[in-house]
Amino acid sequence: MRLRSDHHSRFSKNSARTSRATASAIPLRTMNSNQSRWLRAGCWCVMALAAALAVSAPDALALIIQPLGDSITYGYTTASAASTPGGYRETLYRNLALAGVPVNFVGANTNNPGPFLTVSNQFHHDGYPKYTITEVNNNLDGNVPPPAAANKENNYGGFWLTGTGSRPAIFPDDILLLIGSNDIEAGSTAPQIASRLDLLVTKIFNLRPTTRLFVASIPPYPADATKTAIAKAYNQLIKNQTVPKFLVQGRNIRLVDQYANFILVSSPDGDTVNSGLFGDNIHPNEAGYQKMGDTWTVAVTNDPVPAPNAPSALASSPVSANQINLTWTDHATNEGAFLIERSADNVTFTQIGYVGADVTNYADAGLSAATTNYYRVRARNTGGDSDYSNVASATTLNTSPLAAPVGLTATSGYGKIVLNWNASAGATSYNLKRSTANGGPYTTVASPATTNDTDAGLVNGVTHYYVVSSVSGSGEGTNSLQVGATPSGMPIAHYRFEFDTLDSSGHNNHGVPVGGLLYGDPEVGANSAQFDGTSSFVTITRVIATNFTVAVWVQTTNTGTGSTWYNGMGIVDGEVVGNQADWGCSILNSKFAVGIGAPDTTFSTVVIINDGNWHHLAATRDSASGTVKLYVDGALNFTGAGATGPRTAPNDLRIGATHAPAPVILRGNLDDLRIYDEVLPASDIARLASPPPPVIQSLSIHGGDTVLSGAGGNPNAQFLVLTSTNVMTPASQWTASAPNTFDAGGNFSSTNTSNATNPAQLFRLRLY
Repeated sequence: MRLRSDHHSRFSKNSARTSRATASAIPLRTMNSNQSRWLRAGCWCVMALAAALAVSAPDALALIIQPLGDSITYGYTTASAASTPGGYRETLYRNLALAGVPVNFVGANTNNPGPFLTVSNQFHHDGYPKYTITEVNNNLDGNVPPPAAANKENNYGGFWLTGTGSRPAIFPDDILLLIGSNDIEAGSTAPQIASRLDLLVTKIFNLRPTTRLFVASIPPYPADATKTAIAKAYNQLIKNQTVPKFLVQGRNIRLVDQYANFILVSSPDGDTVNSGLFGDNIHPNEAGYQKMGDTWTVAVTNDPVPAPNAPSALASSPVSANQINLTWTDHATNEGAFLIERSADNVTFTQIGYVGADVTNYADAGLSAATTNYYRVRARNTGGDSDYSNVASATTLNTSPLAAPVGLTATSGYGKIVLNWNASAGATSYNLKRSTANGGPYTTVASPATTNDTDAGLVNGVTHYYVVSSVSGSGEGTNSLQVGATPSGMPIAHYRFEFDTLDSSGHNNHGVPVGGLLYGDPEVGANSAQFDGTSSFVTITRVIATNFTVAVWVQTTNTGTGSTWYNGMGIVDGEVVGNQADWGCSILNSKFAVGIGAPDTTFSTVVIINDGNWHHLAATRDSASGTVKLYVDGALNFTGAGATGPRTAPNDLRIGATHAPAPVILRGNLDDLRIYDEVLPASDIARLASPPPPVIQSLSIHGGDTVLSGAGGNPNAQFLVLTSTNVMTPASQWTASAPNTFDAGGNFSSTNTSNATNPAQLFRLRLY
């Protein structure tokens, strides 16, 4: 295969390549039946034609394409490495051969060619099964092999673009990039994946500034609606953020919609995926790859790209003393971005922002009061800019703005952030605004009449930024100073019972042991709390009153008997005598029971849990609906409904005993008790019941320190690093480090002092 080292001519109307290609190109939508049959059949006569083109085409006319991505670029059909030979590359090459476009595929990987590619000597590509965006990024101009434990494709020495001593650098005319599915598989969110994609695209254009980069949306998951939703959100970020960002920089970047190939019906409530185009839950089958190849063909041969049609009906409307909102009508079908310009005199315009394709609104904030501004909008793609829209003008409101609220604070909770601020004179309500970017732009998420609000339903580990403004009949005031907070996913109280009753959540809700509390063999960590059934229990403050989740490991062969929860052996209890707004959970009639007072209502699991084995028990309560759910070993076991509203009757709670004057005390063991002031979803409870084991992925020596790094931990949970010099030593006798903490993604990095006298140290992790 011939690789060019010069900065070659582009695939444009001024190049010889396009002159030849467009003269003989067959648009897919106008193919006759015979041409369409040839396109699908892969017959030997067409393969011979493609081979002749690939082998004999002059360098000046051959379109150099680098297929870049993961196992879909490679051509996997199933995760077990079954494949469709050539994947989409087989169809793409065959289509281009029919269209008279000579092509050279380039890349470091030569595995999995199809019959058409084989006879055409087109083996090369850069598709690497199981690779994430970061791993692809690392290998464009470096050699970063994947860890052996990850069971990923060899990187073939890396330096896929810049070359190695034995493999020359490549200068693709076109890079076909489809990447991101493995980031979803690793648990990343759409914004996290899109951020990594931006870094990858930046590097590609830094290394090859004149290439045409085709960025594809990734396919859905036929049997996983949650992952499909993440894929759809990621694809939307490619369209609305990545592509317009680089278009505005003057880069030749284009969006290729591969996601749509696999959708039967698109709906805001969830897309219907065509499962008949998949070999498993992530990889297309042969029919799916053929559709992808056809889509790539249309994208590659659509050159020169016509400039988009101009937008029209631009309208501007002041919404406050410092903001004007714009709307317009989109007449283009091929734009990549809209560019917004503003002028103070309707003569000299300056670009102030951009939005992605199909977006028809923009909020211009931070303006001066009582000031007239003029606006115009144009569309852009790689073919150029459209004409401008009409000019629209608006004047910001001439009102005395309300004072910005002061004292805004943000307090993190589980999947939520609680906001409080001071009242502003003259305000009748407030607009609470949120952004995931430091400094905005912000979106209004609530308009309370009070000076507080709880922003719930957030993703733990993602930082959110807030401002608040005052509102009255005369308009909206300026925004307050920004505050930020990150939902931690941490409980309001967490008792590990590691020879103490301290709260490790950071909220200082420490327990006070009563009686002869002992410690013994654990289910999690190093120890558990042992209750004697006669006098030992723990007292804690009332840490929850409305929504809550209680999750704990329990081991016992005993039980309390009766008809209400406070007849059982207490686990966590706030029973108050009489018809009171109280609650508690216990082991009653050999089952896990939860009770809600006023009136007393008791719910029990179906299964028996006092069999002497460790069981993970969890109870959730929704204060508004009264819904109570009971879980055993991570699985939902019972659902019921009791009284609604806060449970404020108890002044404190007891662990290991009921709160009655004559308490029923647990005879058994408790471990890793977590109390949340939110209703945890079933998936989080399942994770608590069977946390995935973390994996040490790398080990390096820096001076006198050994640095361990890895992933797969429970986000925000703690762990210990255990060391030994003898693999036969029982795990309980390995030396433990101080507790470490997994980050929000379950990743970790731990620095440990090396033992110079015993350099051959062994390491393992244990959840804390």
